[in-house]
Amino acid sequence: MLRYVDAAGEWLEYSDDAFIAGQAFREQRRIVALDASRADPDHADVYKSSAATTVIAAPVTSEGRRIGVLSIYADRAPIFVEDDLWLLELLADHTAVLLESRKIATAESTLRAREDSARLKEEFLSAAAHDLRTPLTVVLGQAELLERRLERNPTAPVDLAGVTRLAREARRLRDLVSELLDAQRLEEGATVMERSPADVRNVVESVRRRYHDQGIDLKATLPDEPLVGSIDVPRLEQVLDNLVENALKYASDGVLPEIHLEQHDGDVRLSVVDHGMGVPEDEAARIFERFYRATNVQSITDTGIGLGLYICRRIVESHGGRIWVEPTPGGGSTFKVSIPAAPAVPEPDPQRAPAGWSAGAEAAADA
Repeated sequence: MLRYVDAAGEWLEYSDDAFIAGQAFREQRRIVALDASRADPDHADVYKSSAATTVIAAPVTSEGRRIGVLSIYADRAPIFVEDDLWLLELLADHTAVLLESRKIATAESTLRAREDSARLKEEFLSAAAHDLRTPLTVVLGQAELLERRLERNPTAPVDLAGVTRLAREARRLRDLVSELLDAQRLEEGATVMERSPADVRNVVESVRRRYHDQGIDLKATLPDEPLVGSIDVPRLEQVLDNLVENALKYASDGVLPEIHLEQHDGDVRLSVVDHGMGVPEDEAARIFERFYRATNVQSITDTGIGLGLYICRRIVESHGGRIWVEPTPGGGSTFKVSIPAAPAVPEPDPQRAPAGWSAGAEAAADA
């Protein structure tokens, strides 16, 4: 089949023996038809509707392989037919070279993409095997230890520390598996964001309350007035929770991260500031890629499998926003999330804030 472009720019397909161009393609020779309708009466109506009185066609061939055909037409017979034909053949040869170059470039690009994909899979399998094996080893070892103790003395008191260790590592395994599933759903577009106007201050307070229950009191700077965005509340909480967890993981000297919420150029801007080891400048964009982990954290065992920030980026982008990282003055990293603000202001939800907490008062007390 040969494809042609009509006057409206639409692609049409015909058999490779149709028209004068098809004849030149099949016979692999140049053809000059000074009267196209007479030379190809079966398609006279097409030539007339296209004002194609004269048609010159030359095959496009590379190393004996038929690629296509280059065809030009005019509403009158050309004066310098031989010169026109020579120019057409030259263009056909150049077209063949360009098409072959494009084919080679496409093949190289495809091969490179496959190599990159294979490399990412290898890196992922290596990271996943390591990070899943670590808590699994603890769970298995602790379970076997408890099993042996119970076999020796079924009436022995429960080893609370051992059970706590089991629960902690099991939760870690659950979180790693959840990251894998989340990343896969986001990549396939299977996760639907249920966005509605909501006060982002409540998102911050919800995350702070969870960490407060764990004995971690995070400092936050919040505006006095509601700051509304069209958000999927659980998903935005997931983003903030992930950023805070990373900040705690890489904190130095036990310095807690800080959360800042503000309106900036019509957007809602959420920042998580830490004073840890920071992110290498040349890796600031790559840390949001799947399975990528910064080079300066490779020695830390509890770093995850490189999906947390990727999931954050996909969630933020689904909100029409963006996420990036900047150096914290004095050392560390500041992760920033910016999403469009929503015009509507929702009714206050007293259930969102922890008992006895006021967003404005707490921010002032921490400042």
